[in-house]
Amino acid sequence: MKTRRRNSTGANRGNGGRNQNLCSLCFLLFKSGPGGVVELDFDKSISDGVNIYAKRDGDADFVFLARDTASPYIDNRPLLVATKPELREYKAVYVQSDVEIGLFSDEVVVNCAP
Repeated sequence: MKTRRRNSTGANRGNGGRNQNLCSLCFLLFKSGPGGVVELDFDKSISDGVNIYAKRDGDADFVFLARDTASPYIDNRPLLVATKPELREYKAVYVQSDVEIGLFSDEVVVNCAP
């Protein structure tokens, strides 16, 4: 007996059109370079882009970092103290027609080295 294989992975997959539902940006992939440079890779799917938020030492909460429409996003802010490593946290959310939609991505913690 043959069964048809269903392609049921990915809630954002569909038959085309701009009226699809964007559920959530599940994750960010990152690379950390010297001097605190962090590269964030994301899949914008059918959205207009993503809003990226970050938190580092001294920040009480996440702060808006940037809106990006093409992956990767490069965070090239210098370290708070040039000779001291720091932890940075990132999260992102889809943007469609200048409105944040869906759920935030998982939070990613990056150890930035001098």
